[in-house]
Amino acid sequence: MKEQNSIVKGLNQIAAVFERILNIFIGIFVGVLGLSVFIGVLGRNINIPVVWLDEVSTYCCIWATFFGFAVASRHGMLSNVDAFIHGFSERVKAYMSIFWIVFGCLFMGIVLWSGKDYIAYAYNAGTLSAQLRIPLFYVYMGPMIGYLFAIYFGIVNIVNKIGELKTAERK
Repeated sequence: MKEQNSIVKGLNQIAAVFERILNIFIGIFVGVLGLSVFIGVLGRNINIPVVWLDEVSTYCCIWATFFGFAVASRHGMLSNVDAFIHGFSERVKAYMSIFWIVFGCLFMGIVLWSGKDYIAYAYNAGTLSAQLRIPLFYVYMGPMIGYLFAIYFGIVNIVNKIGELKTAERK
């Protein structure tokens, strides 16, 4: 049992490191997003439009959104249908929670699996963004990376919930 606890502890420590890294990137993306929108608006007001800043802000918003999604999944902050399970016991709620985390991970896995072909196509075709002229597969990688982290956090949450259920059963 002690070995299993160390595995769970290790999974949680790795998740904490991933979360810190994601939070740093989210801060950078949101900062660049705000700055690019500010400069873009300022430039339009003084008749010096900087059109490529629209792309920068869009891409930062995409990456920040999916990284934020992963962090939200780490803390179980994704939307749930609480009204549906309100009348159930705490134990049933815990099992239903595990079920929905598994369902979400499977859904994200399907998105990742189907998205890999699209990213490969964008990479092989060499498609570039309109103003920045950067390869678009970099942009498309943001959601995929966010989903990968969300799946990992989902797995950690499942392991933690199972541990909580086992602890509750012993009492």
